[in-house]
Amino acid sequence: MEYIHFRTRSKASWIFLFSPPTPDIPWPHKLLKPFSLRLRKDPGPTECLLSGRSETLAWDDVTQQAFVTIKESLASATLLVHPKPNTLTCVMADASDTAVGAVLQQYVGNRWQPVSFFSRKLKPAEKRYSAFDRELLAVYLAIKHFRYFLEGRTFQVATDHKPLTP
Repeated sequence: MEYIHFRTRSKASWIFLFSPPTPDIPWPHKLLKPFSLRLRKDPGPTECLLSGRSETLAWDDVTQQAFVTIKESLASATLLVHPKPNTLTCVMADASDTAVGAVLQQYVGNRWQPVSFFSRKLKPAEKRYSAFDRELLAVYLAIKHFRYFLEGRTFQVATDHKPLTP
């Protein structure tokens, strides 16, 4: 397990220093609740740690692999950067049939880095909008959400909807 810590060298590499829980304490299922949806996409070995049992957890090779998988998932989560003034800024927005989302990002260190995220479920009337209108709504809501950051700045808007792009 130590080789992973030295190989990663990320801001979240301290997660790999967590040791497995001792067998005499009940497993903290509530601690994993925020991550359960992300981990259930690929349940595999993590299923044993996400079940709602209240008894103590038997630690074996399967649970050890699940523990390592969860630590890797936590360490690979996207990290936000602090905004920098006078830097190229972009709002990237997208829409689906049920929700809209956007990311505010800046070009720092020869790559785009996220500053903040935004998402919202569509209201029943908005779900009936055409694809063009939903994409335009996503751009509008994103700019409205990030307006305090964007006011007085030159920024770009990016979307994957062909009719909205020049």
